[in-house]
This record gives sequence, structure tokens and C-alpha cells, in this order.
Amino acid sequence: MTKFKAQNKFKIQIPKRGFVIWYLCFGFILNFVLCHLSLSTRQMAFAEETIPEQEVHTFSFTGYSREGKREWEVQGTKASLEGDLARLEKPKLAMEGKTTMTVTSERGTYDRHTAQAHLEENVFAQTSDGATLKTDSLDWNGSSKKLSTEDRLTIERGTLMTEGKGAEAYPDLKKVALKEEVKVHMAPDIQITSRGPMELDYTHNIAVFHDEVRAIDKEGELLADRMDITFEPETNHVKELIATGNVRITRGDNVSYSDKAIYNALLGKVTLVGKPKLLIKPEEKEKRAFIRDQAPR
Repeated sequence: MTKFKAQNKFKIQIPKRGFVIWYLCFGFILNFVLCHLSLSTRQMAFAEETIPEQEVHTFSFTGYSREGKREWEVQGTKASLEGDLARLEKPKLAMEGKTTMTVTSERGTYDRHTAQAHLEENVFAQTSDGATLKTDSLDWNGSSKKLSTEDRLTIERGTLMTEGKGAEAYPDLKKVALKEEVKVHMAPDIQITSRGPMELDYTHNIAVFHDEVRAIDKEGELLADRMDITFEPETNHVKELIATGNVRITRGDNVSYSDKAIYNALLGKVTLVGKPKLLIKPEEKEKRAFIRDQAPR
């Protein structure tokens, strides 16, 4: 009986001692692991702070269509990589299509995640059919394929030169929307200004000016709230001009007012529509304009 009790006590004490030893060992191991992880985290953070941004030469990134056809390419003579962002030196953006376009600048960035590029300083764009664009900065969206800027810019296509501040355009520069401070020089010798906005469509040979529009040539001046101009595709000469809203035409000392004025370049005729009012010098007998009043269409 006593022996049995002694054995029973012995069996109970061993697990207690083993549990204590196991608990101490587990605590030691856990403390070691936590210290190691803390040290590793500090080492990684230190490494991230001390590792410099990666630099590569002759950076190039290309976008393809679903059919596998190349649509655009971004290049740089040197690039500093910070995650998805590449800071480029001497970047070059090339866009494919029926009309191709190449854009160059002194520096820029390209985001590989959003497929958006920003170019700045001496930005120059040129299309395969001869149009050019100059500005201080230019953004390109790889998804919409649109170009945009908030800076002043100049676009030239043949004898037609367009200037303004802030714009959006497609890569072929055949559709351009200028935001403000618009100035356009058209053949043979016409200058048109407006506060903006202004839409220019080379595909349909149409330019639309808004807000405080002023057209000047050697014959005189025309003022209106809006002006729609159709021009010849080859020469960029004005074919037809339609002025709408608070129209005022000044030729020498003669002034005319109307709600609308239509100028036909082929006929050399101006038609005033809607409450025309004429102030003409009595001694001037010959008039180049044919004037009639009719209800607005």
C-alpha cells in the first residue's frame, strides 16, 4: 500500500516538473524568435532607406494592341526607377497609326502602372504629315491616347499657325481643343483671336472660336461672340466665315452691326442677318459687301 502511494506520487510530480521545463523552454524560444524578427525588420527598414534608386540606360517600354500590333513606345537615354515610376532623361514618345507622331523633350516621367507619361522642357512633337507642336510641358494618357497641357503652346500645319494656353489633342494633331488666350494666323493674311475655348478639326477643315472673337485682315475688323470658319484643306485659306452674336464689322470709317454675319470668300460677299444696322460715310459709293436682312435660320 505504501509502495503504491509512493509510485502514485512519483507519477504526479514528473509531469509537473516537465511542464515547468517545457514552459521555460517555450518562453526562451519565443523570445528568441521575436528578437530575431524585430532585428530583421530593423535591418530591412535600414536597407530600404540606404539602397539608392535603380538607374538604367536606354530605357524602353512598348504598348501593344489586342491584336499584338505595336501602338506606342516610350524611350529614354537614362532612367531612374522608383517602383512603377521611371524618371527619364531625353525621353522620346513614339505613337503609331495612320499618321505617326514623335514627341521629344529634355526630361520626363513614365508610370508603368497607369501608362501615363509627362514630358517637360523644350517639348517638341511632329507628325508624319508635317504638323508640329511646341510647349513647355505635355502629358500623354496611354488609355485615351490623348495629349494635354496647361502651358502655352504653338501648333503649325502648313500656313495655319495656332497659339493658346491649355489644350487637348489627339496624336495626329488633326483634332485640337484650346482652352484660352487663342490666336490663329490664317492665309492669306488673317489673324483671329478669342478668349477661348476653340476647337480645330483638320479632318473636316473647321475651326470654331468662342467668347470675344476678333478677326482682322487688311480690309478691316470683325467682332463676334462666336465664329465658325471653314477653310480650304490644301491652302488653309478661309472658305466661309459665320459670325454669331453681337456682330460688328468695321471697314475704314464704315461700321455695321447685326446678330449674324456670313462671309463667302468665293463670292467676296458679306450677308448680315438679324437687325442689321449700317453706319456708312456718304461719299463712299462703292461697297464690296452685299447686305440684306432676313430672319435667322
